[in-house]
Amino acid sequence: MPSVSPRLLAAALPLVALWPVVGGYVPALAIQAPDETYCAAPAEAAMLGLINDFRAGRGLDPLGLSGPLGAAATHKSEEMASEEYFSHVAPDGVTPRELLAEHGYEHNTATGENIAAGQERAEDTFLQWRESPSHRELMLDEAFEAVGIGRAYNVETAYDWYWTAEFGGVLAEPAQPCDASSAATPIAAPLPAEAVPVRLICDGVRLPDGSYDLTCEPG
Repeated sequence: MPSVSPRLLAAALPLVALWPVVGGYVPALAIQAPDETYCAAPAEAAMLGLINDFRAGRGLDPLGLSGPLGAAATHKSEEMASEEYFSHVAPDGVTPRELLAEHGYEHNTATGENIAAGQERAEDTFLQWRESPSHRELMLDEAFEAVGIGRAYNVETAYDWYWTAEFGGVLAEPAQPCDASSAATPIAAPLPAEAVPVRLICDGVRLPDGSYDLTCEPG
């Protein structure tokens, strides 16, 4: 009997722009130079197309591909795959906002993060996000103008494939697909219509900055 790879979906984590915490603000981290080498691999470019098609169907402007957001998304997915964790907050305590700052995205603007695990194809991961209200909200947020997408693989982990989408309200350092033709790669089969809402069982903790780190699984 073939093994079945588990699927995991974490709730989207909207982030405020100024990192509020009780009694003050999170101090700025030592900032690394922005990663200028990021480009979207074919699967990541396919995800960008799916998100922008979804937005277009709601009359929203497309998101541009951002180098710093893409570098942060790649970092996040690769770290989840190598460290075998699944959370918006890294094992060393780095939050999504801090991760963006590490990659040079320090704009005082709205940001958000979607993560998922267990699916190889962009289409399957997109459907997970589309059917989850919190993930859908980020993909359709009018405040966002940019996105970076990263996918990583580690066969030694429970979920194999890890996806991250980092959203931002400023398109900084526009990036391109690694293969320019990949942005126009057609989907093999039509996506199913939006259907029965997915029931999720979630647990989470309140972070020092007032936001929540939620982990959800299909119920």
